[in-house]
Amino acid sequence: GKPEIGVELCDHLGIDNGQEYIYADPENDCYSNLALNSGWNTMIRPATAFRFKDRFSQPGSMKSLFEVLGKWKDAVYIPPKLEQS
Repeated sequence: GKPEIGVELCDHLGIDNGQEYIYADPENDCYSNLALNSGWNTMIRPATAFRFKDRFSQPGSMKSLFEVLGKWKDAVYIPPKLEQS
């Protein structure tokens, strides 16, 4: 995505020095060329379900998940391409 959105996202999530860790791809070339997993197909894969199972069964792991999800509830960012959402 755009660099200014990356800065806004880092501020929202409280990531110090986010510019050192987040890669901005305004033209979306990297995402497209890497052909990363995306869309609903990613969510319905068996690996995703097993990862959720692992997360639910580990002591204390839900705390970190809820902490991360709590930050995302107020973040609304539209990805450059629909299939990335």
